[in-house]
Order: sequence, then C-alpha cells, then structure tokens
Amino acid sequence: MGFIVFLIAVFGFGILVFVHEFGHFIMGKLFKIKVETFSIGLGPAIFGFKKGETFYQIGAIPFGGFCKFKGEETLENLPSKFSLKKFEGILEKIKKDSTRELLLKSYHLSVPDEILKEDFDDFKILLKKEEDKTLLSNSYEFNLIEKKYVLDNISEYDNKKLYKMMENNNKDLLKYILKKDASKIEKKIILKAVSKEIKIYNLRESDSFYGAPPYKRLFVVLFGPLMNYLIAVVFLSLLAMFPHREYYEPNKIMLIDDLYQRKDNTESPAKKAGLKTGDVILEIDNKKVNTFTEIFENVYNKKDNIKLLIKRDNKELEKTVKPQWDPGNLKYFLGIYSYLDPVIKSNKNNKLQKELGLLDKDRIIGIDDNYDNWTAMNVQAYLADNFSSNKKSIIHVKRGDKIIDIPIVFNEINHKVSEDEFALDFYVPERTIEGKNVGNGIIEGFNESQKYIVMSFHGLYSLIFKPKNKETLNQIGTPILIGYFIGEITIEGFKEGVYQGIRNFLNFISMISLILAFMNLLPIPALDGGYIILNIYEIIFQKSINLNILYKVVMVFFILLLILMFILMPLDILKLIKLVK
Repeated sequence: MGFIVFLIAVFGFGILVFVHEFGHFIMGKLFKIKVETFSIGLGPAIFGFKKGETFYQIGAIPFGGFCKFKGEETLENLPSKFSLKKFEGILEKIKKDSTRELLLKSYHLSVPDEILKEDFDDFKILLKKEEDKTLLSNSYEFNLIEKKYVLDNISEYDNKKLYKMMENNNKDLLKYILKKDASKIEKKIILKAVSKEIKIYNLRESDSFYGAPPYKRLFVVLFGPLMNYLIAVVFLSLLAMFPHREYYEPNKIMLIDDLYQRKDNTESPAKKAGLKTGDVILEIDNKKVNTFTEIFENVYNKKDNIKLLIKRDNKELEKTVKPQWDPGNLKYFLGIYSYLDPVIKSNKNNKLQKELGLLDKDRIIGIDDNYDNWTAMNVQAYLADNFSSNKKSIIHVKRGDKIIDIPIVFNEINHKVSEDEFALDFYVPERTIEGKNVGNGIIEGFNESQKYIVMSFHGLYSLIFKPKNKETLNQIGTPILIGYFIGEITIEGFKEGVYQGIRNFLNFISMISLILAFMNLLPIPALDGGYIILNIYEIIFQKSINLNILYKVVMVFFILLLILMFILMPLDILKLIKLVK
C-alpha cells in the first residue's frame, strides 16, 4: 500500500510540475527564447531525449522540475556579443572622453580563430568582391588534420575589415568581447555609460532569457503559476459538471465545552453567546449554510461579531458571537464541532465493534447514567480517555425498537484490542450533488478556486502577522506530507469506486495546484514572484537588473528555503510515522 501511495504522489506532483513548467516553456517558445532543458523531476536525468533545440528529461528526484532557458545563468551585466554597428553608435553618443577611451580599451573586435570547412566555404560563396575573397583566403590557413580553417596573423585594419564582411554576410561567425582583464570598476563605468544610450537587453543575444525585453520575461515567469491556477479551475469545473455523492458534516453543532475542558478554563465564544450542543446553524451574517464546511468557510477569517440564525427545538433564534483567534491553527473559531449522530457503521475489520457485539445501524444513546447529547466525537473521546483505566461502563444502544445495554470492562478489552484500534466506525451523512451545466460548472470552478486562494492568503498573513505558538509549524507541510495525503485521499476514494477515486485525486490536486500558484507568486527572490517584481521594476524605471546582485540575492533566499525545508522534513516524517501506525 505504501508503494501505491508513493506512485500516486509522484504522478500527482508530476502533473503539477509539468503544468507549471509548461507554462514557462510555452511562453518562452512563443517569444523565441531558446529552451535548453525541460525537466520533470530534479537532479540527473534518468531518461531523456533531444528534439530540436531542447533536451527533454525525467529527473532522478521525483518532486520538482525546471525549464532552463538560454543565458538564464549568466552573471555578466554587459553581454559578450553585440554588433559593431551598435558599438560604434554608442561610442558616438558618449560625450566624456575618458569613458570613450575606456570603452575602446576594454572592447576589441574579434573574428573566430577557427572556422569549419563547410562554414568557411559557405561564407566565401556569399562574398561578391574578389578582394574580399582574397582577404578571407589570406587571413586563414587550412588545417588538413582537423579539417578547419585557422586564423593567421593579420593586421588590425584587416581584422576590422574582415569583421565588417562577416557582419554584413554571416553574423553567426562574429563575436565581440569585453576584455577579461578589465577591472570591476571599469566594467561598472562602461555599464553605466552604455545603459544610458541603449537598453542592455538589446545588446544580448535575442534568443537568450536576459536578451528578451522585460515584458516578455514577465510573461514567461508569470505563466508558470498562471497555468497552475488555470488547470485547477479546469479540474474543479469538470468535477462540478458531473453528479456525485459526497460525505458531509452536518450544520448541527456540538460545543467544545461539552467535549473537554479548555486549557485556560475559559468558555468558548459559542457558549458565551448562548449556543448549545444540538443547535443547528442556519445562517451566518444572513448567508445560508447547510454543512459544517460552509460554517468554517464563513468564520475562519472573521474577527468581528457575527450574527447567527440558529434552530433549537423547532424554534429559530438569533445569536451574536465574537470569534476568538486560535494561534495553533492560524484561524478564528467559535468553539464548535459538527454534531455527528453515533450510529454504528458495520465494518468487519473493526475489532472493537466485534468484541462489543455492535451491529450495523446500532445507535449509542447513552453511557452509564448519562444520556445527554452523545455524538460520534464524544463517544470516541470517552473510549480513548478510558482505554488504560480500570473503569467498567454500560453502553446503552438502540437497536431497532429495543434498548440494549452492552457492558465494557476497559482493562479486559484492551488486551484484545490495541490502542490504535480502540475506535468505532460511524455513519457520516451523504448527499447527492447534481451536475451543473457547462456555464455554471465553469463559474463553480472559478468560485472554488477563489476560496482556496483566499484561504491561502489568510493562512500566510496569519502565519506572519498573527500571534503564534509552537504548534504553528504544524500548519506548514513539505512535499513528503503533501504527497502522502495525495496518495491516501485517492486510495480512500478508490475503495468506494473508480469514479470517486478520480474525483478525490483531481479535487486534492486542484487544491495543491492553487496553493502552489499562490506561493510561487509571493515576491520572494528564488520564487517566480520575485522575478515578476524585478521585471515590473525594469519596465517602470527603464533600468536593467544587475545580474550579479540578482544571482547573489536569489542564492541567499534559495539556501534559506532549503534550510527551512530540511528543518520541516524531519517533523513531517514524524507526523507520517504517526499517521501510518
């Protein structure tokens, strides 16, 4: 089972990474930026092939991926290649003599030291003048062993003339290089002078990443997270168009105060407001709610008073509640759980049900002398609290029209049933959701996507700005834990049928894809959002990004992200061990 979970997780992450990187890839291709490598997975390639100018590969590490563009790793702010015409145009515009001299000193014309025979012959054919062909022949000697033409000693005048011939007929043979012995100060002066006269990206190779205008780079970077958003909308829209049955938690509530005493011995917001276990919440701030999930969606980010319309004993009442901040879960809460009736669901693998002789649809109505408000949750809590005790209890069960008393002696039964198995299975309400038409399905897909985005924003905001405690780290998960849940939730769905398994998979993948899109858009160097901000800066202020500084900043944040990952991974492994037990 663990291997199947792993395979489903890898497949799920593969979809998310492919969609994200394909967004970068397709925009790069559209803007004619050369894509050197397209990888699903990180690390060395375990499989790959080259088609056209791009190498497509599967990386050894199944989580992650990348799209590598030409020149993306360059650290030089001034490009090594640009045409003589542009250089001379810039030189003419520079007024300061010392800067002109520095530019002339630091740059030099250069023709290739070696040319392949076929390239040499093709170039010679292009030349119209006999004197040009003679100059070319006199400038190079043919090497029989390597079958190349090698540059002979030529004068500076002939070098310049030969350069112009190549520029006019075959620019691919040219190179124009900033001398390696130029100091950092000299390069800085040159960069400042050149950038006043021309946009630096215009000097770089047009098919390289930093040779593209900033608006093109902006779209290339933006389309990664945008594709994650769009694929989630597509999946959620499709799910909304097909009818299905779903489990849900009812909007009937149980107060946390009736389950256990809070650590600070205070009453929950719900109890302070006069709510009681068994109440049904009908509306929150005049908005109808039908499930406990809808209650959560309307409360988790509300810090001010909220108005509730509740149903109690067939009467409708209005209550006003002020939510309380929960630093452990980074949300506001009322102090309520969903009231799930304790009706036994038959499960042949449940050892406790077998030992107690509980049958399908038995309803627990009381334990010992207490018959008040027993729910699935406080029955489970009662069993867990007394697992190691010497307590003897009577569980009162309604079976059809009869009331049956079932004794339980904890220090006897706990020898037959382990603590991990000491729980009962209860029925969870189901409902049928009709499929929507295409238009309404797409609207539903967008609405659901917006919910996840808003919740992600609220969670991040709370993580940074709200009071926190040691439990806060539990709200952050690495790919290890996320992958486990992708696999587990999918398998649980497949237990009910192929259709439900696919629904569970697509629904959870959509949620992760939206979180991935949101997180990638954060204005942090090393994430897409950081590059987006830099390109917007370049567009607005018409200033080129300093690639050296950019590289250093990105590396610092990349290392910080890795450190955070290595801190969280052991915590997730411990969580995983507990979940698997």
